[in-house]
Amino acid sequence: MLSNLERRHPFDGMTMEEITALLGSEDSRQSSFKLSGTTYPPETTLVYYIGKDYADDLWLILSFEDGVCVSHTVDIT
Repeated sequence: MLSNLERRHPFDGMTMEEITALLGSEDSRQSSFKLSGTTYPPETTLVYYIGKDYADDLWLILSFEDGVCVSHTVDIT
């Protein structure tokens, strides 16, 4: 489902407002993820819960610079 959404609405280049209008308010202030070991600053990141993958929770993480999405990834907690 996520890959279909990405094909129809490429996140990179979209503004924070456009993504929020598309996906709604973010699901969590989760900022630390174990797959990448990365901690994302909440001021420049939107995080959406995707679902379960076995015992882990999957999250869509969108990173912004100057209000525009510059990258997105999926990680687990």
